[in-house]
Amino acid sequence: MPYLYAEEGTNCENLPANTGSSSGYGKEIDAHCPDTVLLAEANQWPEDVVDYFGDYRRRRRPECHGVPFSVMPRIFMAVRRESRYPVSEILAKTPAIPSGCQ
Repeated sequence: MPYLYAEEGTNCENLPANTGSSSGYGKEIDAHCPDTVLLAEANQWPEDVVDYFGDYRRRRRPECHGVPFSVMPRIFMAVRRESRYPVSEILAKTPAIPSGCQ
């Protein structure tokens, strides 16, 4: 999801049009398929991933319900290093997310 839209002069990563805050994807999904869960594949830093949930304080539901890819590369790193720290560090950096999301 971080690269759906391109903007000249940028690396096209995490542009406002791509994030849940302004994309409107969740509103469209809610309107046409209200019982659907929307996952945003965004292998980004935790502080950037939170934007894909949208402004969930203003909406009945968040724009995206899961953005699970921040931890994925850290799992491989933890296995390779035989250490829990890559995973525990990234989880500690993850800001609060909406209730019912992951």
